[in-house]
Amino acid sequence: MREIRSLTAIRGVAALYVMCHHIVLFMFLPSQMTRPIQRLYMGYSGVDIFFVLSGFILTTVYLDLTPGGLKDFALRRILRIYPLHLTVLAAMAGMTYFSIIWPANTADWRTLPEVALLVHPFFGITHGFWNGVTWSAGVEMSCYLLFPFALFLLRRLPIVAVALLVLAAGYTEWRFQVIHPDQWTGWLCVQRGWHGFALGMALGLLAVRVTVPRVLVIIVELAAVAVLARSILRVSLPPVPLAAGALIWMLGESTGPIARILSTGLFFFLGRISFSIYLIHYPLIDVFARLWPVGWNPQLNAMFGMREACYLAVLIGLSTLTNRWIEQPAQRFLRGKSIGKKRAVAGGEAQGPSGCKPEFSILTPDRIQ
Repeated sequence: MREIRSLTAIRGVAALYVMCHHIVLFMFLPSQMTRPIQRLYMGYSGVDIFFVLSGFILTTVYLDLTPGGLKDFALRRILRIYPLHLTVLAAMAGMTYFSIIWPANTADWRTLPEVALLVHPFFGITHGFWNGVTWSAGVEMSCYLLFPFALFLLRRLPIVAVALLVLAAGYTEWRFQVIHPDQWTGWLCVQRGWHGFALGMALGLLAVRVTVPRVLVIIVELAAVAVLARSILRVSLPPVPLAAGALIWMLGESTGPIARILSTGLFFFLGRISFSIYLIHYPLIDVFARLWPVGWNPQLNAMFGMREACYLAVLIGLSTLTNRWIEQPAQRFLRGKSIGKKRAVAGGEAQGPSGCKPEFSILTPDRIQ
């Protein structure tokens, strides 16, 4: 079995970009952000990329899912998200209860059950005291709940209908981003996740039908990266999910130059630990802000750079450990139980905010050459 390394790697890039957003959020007042700082602040768009990637990979991996496989599918998704999520949450709750780092009276203990179960986005709790990024994992879980029903309904559509579905999903995603470009609270968070996941699903349904010529893969890859770079430079969110969707599809073909770059060791390693990076980075920023404060709008000097270098080193170290001792044991448990129907590989199951296991293939017999 081979893994599409570039699809694994892009998760790491997106996770680090989200991290940049939260570093800026903790340290700079919006009214005083310079243009370069605003470009880092736009790292919140990495979450949109996660949702698109999740829908794409789950669709290509579970294309042949049957009602009899729903139990295994659900168990995979639960064990992929909850062990690490509950570990990080328990660490935060323990340190808060004993007033280590966070004073006990700063926590909203009443919301802890909803956050632990990842249902808090549906109660309007998208950004509170507890790990601020877990709202996306809760939305992701709702996508998992809806995914089999959507898949059963759509996977037998003729290719023309699938192409129209991609256009419709792309248009609705674009309109949502135009109307709500920087809304990350409440019900809009749920809608944001559903729109991105739907676009990823539509692209996945098309990808398993069509094999793209290598020349076209190269053109689309480079064009998608150019659009992403331009969007970041202009601090314009709406093009990001669409360009990311096109790039993800082309990375699945594994024949373009961007796929080769992302398949290299460092990017691939970051992709493997990206779920840990995603769940740990936010509370760790708060820990550093309390233990090594630099104040609002800090001078970007050597001391600031040293602090951020230490933060990044600790984050990568902790993420490597949690991936090794929490994420991987859950994956081994699933393999030991022989859960699911093994297919021939691909860039892993979804991560985004959910994480992934590189064990399946997006290649199917009915792809159009």
